[in-house]
Amino acid sequence: MKLILNQDNRGFAGGNNQGLEAATGDYLVIQNNDTVVTEGWAGRLVNHLRNTPEIGIIGPSTNNIGNEARVPTDYRHLDEMPANAVNITERRLGKWFEIDTVAFFCVMLPRSTYDQCGPMSLDYGLGFFEDDDYCRMVEKAGLKVACAEDVFVHHHLSASFNKLGDERKRALMEKNRAVYEAKWGPWKPHEYRKH
Repeated sequence: MKLILNQDNRGFAGGNNQGLEAATGDYLVIQNNDTVVTEGWAGRLVNHLRNTPEIGIIGPSTNNIGNEARVPTDYRHLDEMPANAVNITERRLGKWFEIDTVAFFCVMLPRSTYDQCGPMSLDYGLGFFEDDDYCRMVEKAGLKVACAEDVFVHHHLSASFNKLGDERKRALMEKNRAVYEAKWGPWKPHEYRKH
């Protein structure tokens, strides 16, 4: 394990880029500090990437995110989450689906994707839209963006960004949406899946 301490906040992309650059493995993970993983999560993500080489980046299903990766859950307390996660994932072993943007609260990519696409864009400052941006780079490289239906990771959602306050958060989102749209065209709002 390697600990990297910075004197200042490098933003979401800047901090993760340091970790990606320092990583030595064949599979790279970006994971927020407001997540709780479930048994076997990493192995299953690796299996998808090994079995389907056209997937360039993959994330789990979750309880709390603003897109199709969100699934209904029955737990009220974190100690109930592992059993509920088994109910969600076991009947979907080996299944994944293509998704427009995988949220970077938890993603895995093979080193080959990182070698092709490079680091995350620093254009977004503290954060917001860098995951959308990276997914466009993955697609531009001819690879798929995927969500694993047999992997569940609990997400508290925006634990760090909520400290900014609503007004600063909204201003940052609007500014970064403009940056994204200047690079990639109109942003497509995320949607929830119908279950």
